Amino acid sequence: MAAFGVISIIACSYKSDLSIPTKAKNWTGWDINRTGLVCTAFIPVAVALGVRGNLVGLVIGKGYERIKVMHKWVGRVTVLIATVHSLLYVHKWVLDGTFIKNSSSHAGITGYVAWIAMLLMFFTSLPWFRKRWHGLFKFFHVVGILSLVMVGLHVVGAMPWVASAIALYGLSIVISLAKTRYTTAYLVALKDCQMTLVSLPHITTGWRAGQHVRIRVPALGVRSFLHSHPFTIASAPDTAGLVLLCAAAGDWTKALRALAQTGDSEDKSDVGTYKHGVSVLIEGPYGGPGNTLPASFTSIVLFAGGSGLSYAMGMAHDLVERSRTGEIAARTIDLVWTVRAEGTARPLIPTLAALVDDAQAWEEKILREVSRGAQHTVRAPALRVHIYVTRADGELTLVPRRFTDTAPLISPLPSPVFPPARGGLASSSSSVSDLTLIGIGSSIKNLTPKPPAPSSYFASSSRPSLSVATDDPDTLAGVKSSLKASKGRPSVSGIVADVTDEAITRQGVELSASTGVFVAACGPAPLVDDAREACRRLPAWKRQAVGGVDYEAEFFGF
Repeated sequence: MAAFGVISIIACSYKSDLSIPTKAKNWTGWDINRTGLVCTAFIPVAVALGVRGNLVGLVIGKGYERIKVMHKWVGRVTVLIATVHSLLYVHKWVLDGTFIKNSSSHAGITGYVAWIAMLLMFFTSLPWFRKRWHGLFKFFHVVGILSLVMVGLHVVGAMPWVASAIALYGLSIVISLAKTRYTTAYLVALKDCQMTLVSLPHITTGWRAGQHVRIRVPALGVRSFLHSHPFTIASAPDTAGLVLLCAAAGDWTKALRALAQTGDSEDKSDVGTYKHGVSVLIEGPYGGPGNTLPASFTSIVLFAGGSGLSYAMGMAHDLVERSRTGEIAARTIDLVWTVRAEGTARPLIPTLAALVDDAQAWEEKILREVSRGAQHTVRAPALRVHIYVTRADGELTLVPRRFTDTAPLISPLPSPVFPPARGGLASSSSSVSDLTLIGIGSSIKNLTPKPPAPSSYFASSSRPSLSVATDDPDTLAGVKSSLKASKGRPSVSGIVADVTDEAITRQGVELSASTGVFVAACGPAPLVDDAREACRRLPAWKRQAVGGVDYEAEFFGF
């Protein structure tokens, strides 16, 4: 953005008359028209960077939510140049005594209206205003269309630039409509946590892990229907349906939860209350990792805070599903989820347990075949889920017993911050606890399977395992998929360092090159910033030794 600022200054001043206006020169001197031309030329750039159907993002492989940062700065520079242009003309008119005459002219009126509309967009987009009155922020950006009309009427030469901006905005609307689908959703107001699960069983493909959709619910009223709301997809593509997790954090999400709670009494269970057959409009998908291919990395670390679990769970689900086809290079997938209270995590434990069960079953299948002498080029990644509860009073009871009854840990990389997964074999037929989402149908069967029979729980093997994966049948496991819960906050930098050290050690043990570490974070700003800093502070030799460290942050807004 600094480069754009320099370009703007050069565009406004290069070969311009910058001498001070005097009466002898009829109060001319500054090239006032140059600032107007530059401002007009920047308008289509600001529009191109701000719309959802973003052609710029398509070219560079970034979602509109990331390019909006550039839209913000281009818009601010445009408003600043418009302000300079307007004030210079006001200064000139006041000095030569023609302020009233010129201000009431066609060019003066249209210029004032366009300038005021731009100022309203600028002030309402400031962080303190946007966070408190987001509705007004959106309203004044709609009013900003008025500035386009006024700029086009202001001078004849501005019309091509305005027309191009309107064409870009219209193209974005067409793209958004083409990506919009009317379907039926099933809502679940999850018990003991302010979160609503939205299941869309009729949409089964068409997105990548890490992408998000925007949803409209007509049943919430006309006012709520006018605005679409973004939510990250929590399920893998090409499975049984699209699933969203919506935290009740604002007026709209609270209304959505209230709608889910209006389900019939027979649709209430230990998981929550179900609302069937809710009509919704789904727009998208958008965003995602872009040109980055998470499946190509040796080690993957997914940090999630609160409802940011949607991003991490969707990514983990996709990697576990694709591992059976040999499409991924990942040896370990670490999902680190931080929640405030135990009750927040409890309704989603069956989902996470089912993912770990799937990963364990695939690991066991590969290990059994290797122990029989089979040659396998497909490796089974270990999914290690770590839940941190920041406000826990007593002992945590989140994790099912089959994940806690494990053998003693033997690890070449001991760490009190982030211990490697424990060993031991669990039954491949074991499933989740008795918290089954009955009534939602097959759309989330991969996330919440049927409850198991009591016989499916049996003691795990007493054979210990190493934390670094190996195909040696004598060790029989390598890193095992696991599910753990701890009190307190995770050491983000310690986790990233431990995973990096583990990848380096694995290279020495297996004599195989690492293809990099992928770190992603979705959640509160402090968590996202900590993950970014942890990657940045890794020593250069470690980053080079593991084949590079890539970082991805999932966020909305600015």
